[in-house]
Parts: sequence; structure tokens; C-alpha cells
Amino acid sequence: MVRKSRLILSGLLIASFLTLSGFGFGQVIICKALVRSYENLKPVEVPQEDITPQWMLTLVNTERPLSGELDFPKDTINGYTFDARAIDDLRAMMQAAKDDGINLLICSAYRSIAKQTELFERKIRQYQNAGYSYEDAYNIAKTIVAIPGTSEHHTGLAADIITVDYQVLDEGFAETAAYQWLKENCTQYGFIMRYPKEKQDITGIIYEPWHYRYVGKNVAEKITANDWCLEEYIEHLELEREKNLTGQAIFAENTGE
Repeated sequence: MVRKSRLILSGLLIASFLTLSGFGFGQVIICKALVRSYENLKPVEVPQEDITPQWMLTLVNTERPLSGELDFPKDTINGYTFDARAIDDLRAMMQAAKDDGINLLICSAYRSIAKQTELFERKIRQYQNAGYSYEDAYNIAKTIVAIPGTSEHHTGLAADIITVDYQVLDEGFAETAAYQWLKENCTQYGFIMRYPKEKQDITGIIYEPWHYRYVGKNVAEKITANDWCLEEYIEHLELEREKNLTGQAIFAENTGE
């Protein structure tokens, strides 16, 4: 860094010398080179359209559990609570599907940590009753029902969506016309299918073709285009921010800002 600063200073001194000596053409060449060097030091800024409100990107999983309930504006759709800031897009998606002859049903949306605890413990008992030890039942249950405090349903941005003709939460939903419609259209309403089959080792959750998460239209398009899950997108963002901060630090060091 010191060497680069010295080179720039040397260039300026040479330019000054050439000016005094009457070599204007050489001065122009050196100044242009210095301008290019200066521009190369500028940090890369995130385009405005890439800046998404943080609430849309709330990541909740076993590695990032909530310490308590989230505070967000709430509204209801078909008797289910959802984040009021995203509910219009959910309504629009449901209506668009209906207009295309697809009857979607929401069977779960926002859940409190207390409700999640109830569901999780019920799943553990189910496997214990089938002969599993508590430890084994717990380990199986956490791949099916999120551990309380780690569920996306706590955010108010996730909804389990089925259809009138198939009201079972299993992989068979992926064979329905409703799933096909969601796969082709959910992105334009700001939703992603949250737990893809090929991402189970990253999300820690089994394949859930019925679970949809609101992330905003811009982010949904990027996740879909890159075949990412939300964890991978967040990791991408964090790496980009780290690179940007490094670029800003280098720029500041070389310009004295």
C-alpha cells in the first residue's frame, strides 16, 4: 500500500516537472494514467435495486435461532396470520392461481414460539410411541418440525400451501397441478419454495414442496436464477459485503480518507 502511494506521488512530481519543462503531451499521458489508477481504487458500490429491506431477509434456522418473538405488523388471510408488509403479494398470488383454475389453500402461516413448542413435542411423542428412544425421536422430529425458535413460521413470512384436491403435507404435493403452478409463478410474487430436495444438507430440513417463503420479488428472482436456497443467498450477500468493505478500506488507505 505504501509502495502504491509512493508511485502515485512520484507520478505527480514527474508530471509537475514535465509541465515546467514544457512537455505538455507527456503530462497528459501521465495524468490519464493517474486517473485510471485512482478509479481502480474506488470501492464497488451495491446498486440501489439490490438493496432489500432487512425484514424480508430474516434468516431463521438451527444456526440462527430467535431469542424471542419477532415484532412485526400482522394481518390475516383466510384466517391465518401473515406479515402485513407482504400479505398483499400473497393475496395476489392466491388470486392469480384461482384465475388460472388452481385452488390454493393455506394450511399454516405465522406460528409463535409457544405453538412451535407444542408441535415439536407432539412429533417427538409420535416417534416415541412408535418405539424410538427420546434421543432418536428428537433427532428425527427436528428434521420434520423445526426446533422452537428456529422455525421460519415465526417470521410471519412463510406459508404452507396445498390445494383442494391434495391436502396432505408430503412429497406427493409435487405431483399436483397446484405445485406446478407455484413452481412456475411464485417468484413473480416474491416467493420461493424454501426447502428444495437437493438442498437438505444446507437447510437441515426435509424436502417440503408445500412450504413457501416471502423474500421480495427481486431476491426471489435471484435465488431462482442461481438455483440457491435462502441460506446460500444470505452467504452470497455476506461475502459481497465483506469484499465491498475490504475495497472501501483499501480505497481509504490509499487516498487518506
